[in-house]
Amino acid sequence: MESAFQAFQKSLKCAIHEALLNADQTKQDSLPKFILRKKVRDLYQGDIVVPAGCLNLNRVDHDKLMLLVKEYCASADTLTSRVTGDKYNLLSFHIDRPKMCGLVLKEVLSKGPMYGCVKNQQDQFISLHSINLKETTPLMVMRLAVIRFHAVKLLEANGYTVLPTVDSRVAEFEQLVDKFSEPRMAEEKTSEVSCVFDSPSPTSSPQSLSLTRQYILSKINSLSFEADPSNSSNCDTAGLEASPFDVEKSSCLQKDFLKCDGEGNVFIDLQSMISNNDLHQGKGGLDVNLKDVQVLQDHQPTEVLEESLRILHIISGFPQNTQSQMVIGPISVQETSQASSLSANDFYKSRLSQFKEASEMRSAISSDGCSDKDVKTLTDASIKIDILGNACNSPLTLENTTSGRGAESRLGAFILYNTARLSTLLQRFDQAVGEGVYPALPAVDLIDWALLREEEDWELVYVYLAAFPDIVSQSVECVIPADGKFASKIHSHKVTNFLSSFCKCLSAHYSRYHILTGRESHLLPLMYARLYMMKAAHQVLLNSLDLLGIQSLNYV
Repeated sequence: MESAFQAFQKSLKCAIHEALLNADQTKQDSLPKFILRKKVRDLYQGDIVVPAGCLNLNRVDHDKLMLLVKEYCASADTLTSRVTGDKYNLLSFHIDRPKMCGLVLKEVLSKGPMYGCVKNQQDQFISLHSINLKETTPLMVMRLAVIRFHAVKLLEANGYTVLPTVDSRVAEFEQLVDKFSEPRMAEEKTSEVSCVFDSPSPTSSPQSLSLTRQYILSKINSLSFEADPSNSSNCDTAGLEASPFDVEKSSCLQKDFLKCDGEGNVFIDLQSMISNNDLHQGKGGLDVNLKDVQVLQDHQPTEVLEESLRILHIISGFPQNTQSQMVIGPISVQETSQASSLSANDFYKSRLSQFKEASEMRSAISSDGCSDKDVKTLTDASIKIDILGNACNSPLTLENTTSGRGAESRLGAFILYNTARLSTLLQRFDQAVGEGVYPALPAVDLIDWALLREEEDWELVYVYLAAFPDIVSQSVECVIPADGKFASKIHSHKVTNFLSSFCKCLSAHYSRYHILTGRESHLLPLMYARLYMMKAAHQVLLNSLDLLGIQSLNYV
């Protein structure tokens, strides 16, 4: 279900299209496409614009279009107050701010935790599986766990049904802390959350899965012996029934693609296989650097083959399934003083000690230090924000700074601080109402939204609160790509970047304007309007943190 602002954008686009049709009756079959762009700054010059360069109109057609659009804006049921134009923008629409504020804030408060989410309407099942976990470093497991949790939340928010998995190493981040002390690998490798399956059914036949694995392994062994003229023996495949996944028809296991050393070690020439099957390489497809991959070592399947078979089991159980890959870049930790990588356990302990030290320093100054639970919450939030702050397919280097200098770690604490500050504000108001200082908050329908006349008020509502559903939907651009591509487009950094900008705007607004004013009757209407705005802002913060898997704090 689209939000109020999304519905407004859709209706405005239809109105412009209708005006273009009426402005030039001779070109109805070849109307040019136009761009409707939402502005995020200088909003006093217009909120939504059609750039001047996207429509090439003569003066007569332009005047007709402007007249028709002004008639649309003058109608009683529209959310636009007026339309202008300048040398940069063909049309600049000014939104009726009181109406839009009322619509957005009422929607946020009525939907609550579901604001930004759509109902389950995709009728598709998604299963996420991580590849090569046994060869993955604890640092990489940490990144996989955080991104996987966020991806599941984003998919569910966009109406998909995500099937549960039993992979303990990609469970919630809190369960991974005890696993960080596992031995580190010498080298970080790119991993994949693969695959994202588009599945019409949530179950699979265990018998068919076992049969598929047995059949595939026997065929690889058989082809390896055939490809090796020095070995005349062959692997016995008697008693095996036809596989649900017809390997005989698959060119992926032909002898032309196999390389054997005569000692039970088998490699697949991926470049030849990709070329023969015309598979897509490059952006959105397979890596152009793929060469040989070992599938057998001493006649035993390698971990790469085992992981591939695990994915193949699910596909063969449902021939109608499709799959895509979400590539996760490598992660490392670097000291500021010297270039030396740390284990995940050392990094977590270092970040935890920073917050403990900060809490102890605050306790020495005042008596309101953080509890151990709050320190852990801040630590988890700072690490998750750092991991989700950049694109998931990009390499990530976390800075392990000395005490009190953690630039990255401050962002998570800053976000939680703003969330706690709004929670404290609302608690203070409720307490004041209980003590008789203020009258109770009136019903939302009785609020005069025209009192939110400051540009900062409008920026908070229009740029952030109204935009949150768009951010959630844009984060899942494509689950199952078309045109032979393999990479899904799930943008794990969008919500974090939105949250960072939102908190900066919110902090500036909170510092500039006093929400809780005096109890004089002429001050109460504005205070009520801003209190509802802060309640909506707090709800969007909670919804964003929930998507990231971060627990909020209720007090400063």
